[in-house]
Amino acid sequence: MLPWIGRKTGRQAVADFIRDIRALTEPVTFEVEDILTSESRTAIIGALQNRIKATGKITATQFAIILTISGDVVTRFQMLEDSFDVSKAARS
Repeated sequence: MLPWIGRKTGRQAVADFIRDIRALTEPVTFEVEDILTSESRTAIIGALQNRIKATGKITATQFAIILTISGDVVTRFQMLEDSFDVSKAARS
């Protein structure tokens, strides 16, 4: 039911992640609390709420998006969230 949860690789995986999030959820809030950077990595820390379209339930979770960068290219995108809470909200 939540195709973005789990490990995926490749450019298409990022495109699928964005497509699936937009198709299956409706954003309620998205707050960036901090951005931490080094030469090759950026971490975006925050909190979000999404409405799961299939159930109407709202999930609230802290998140971290970790970007690994080489030159001008993002070579890794990793999003950490409370996937257990998200999966609970997706159940009818």
